[in-house]
Amino acid sequence: METTIKETEQIVDTIKRLGTGIAIILFPVFFIISNAIHPDLFDISMIHDVQSWIEHFHGNNLLHFAHVLELFMAPLLIVTALHFMDRLKKKGVYFGLIGGVMAVLGAVFLAVGKGALCLTTSAFDTLPEQQFAMITPALEVMLHKQGTLFLLWLISLLPVGFLILSIGLFKTRYLRRWQNVLLILGSLLLINPEIELINLIAAIILFFALVPYGISIIKGGVE
Repeated sequence: METTIKETEQIVDTIKRLGTGIAIILFPVFFIISNAIHPDLFDISMIHDVQSWIEHFHGNNLLHFAHVLELFMAPLLIVTALHFMDRLKKKGVYFGLIGGVMAVLGAVFLAVGKGALCLTTSAFDTLPEQQFAMITPALEVMLHKQGTLFLLWLISLLPVGFLILSIGLFKTRYLRRWQNVLLILGSLLLINPEIELINLIAAIILFFALVPYGISIIKGGVE
């Protein structure tokens, strides 16, 4: 009986280890792809009016695919945040607690935002042009986050939370120094007004910080 319990625990631990490692690897991969395929990648101007927003997404299936990838990033980010939060439970506990909670909440609102603003617009894109033109007022209130959509501003908790986690990891020397510096730099760059080019640079930096670490977890080299 005890042997069976131990074997079950080992299987569960292996699944958790592999799942965590895969999540940490896939996040920056999805992030790079989703930003690289955005239209007008080198245009760093902000979208403030509804007509510009419509021109940005209307009929752009590649952009809709990018938003789907960003939606799937949310659970990967939650797994990553909880992993680092767990690593800071003995040393740097306050960094782990505060940063972890902020990162998880930010990831939740990232998923909410992609559902509310991005998946919804992909559905609107299936309308005939005459009917699509009639929903412009609805798109305008969505763009400006009217009503309870104002909660989507809480997405900013995500990069701030990971920044706090990465500072905690740096102070406790949990990661290799070069990985930790890249993690801090990538998190800092993500504190921007949704400029895809900056996000792509941050994603590439996070790729080099996280992918080797995720591989180490899969190989069992990380306790």
